[in-house]
Amino acid sequence: MLGLFLLLGDLVAAFGLWENKKFGIRIFQTIAFSQIIAYTIFKSYFGNQTPLVVVHFTTILFYFITSQIPVPEEQ
Repeated sequence: MLGLFLLLGDLVAAFGLWENKKFGIRIFQTIAFSQIIAYTIFKSYFGNQTPLVVVHFTTILFYFITSQIPVPEEQ
């Protein structure tokens, strides 16, 4: 069931990010946090996914840092 959730969530998030919609960002964050939780709490089930967890943390941190930078307005 988690696999189906992640598969469909990634598909919807990719579409939302491609179309530059707010829901794409929120779904991407939900999927990333879900994978971090699943891969850290259920390590015996999923195996050692430390590199993937680090990538998710890095991606989320990069998003939060870059989202705080103001975008200059076009004239």
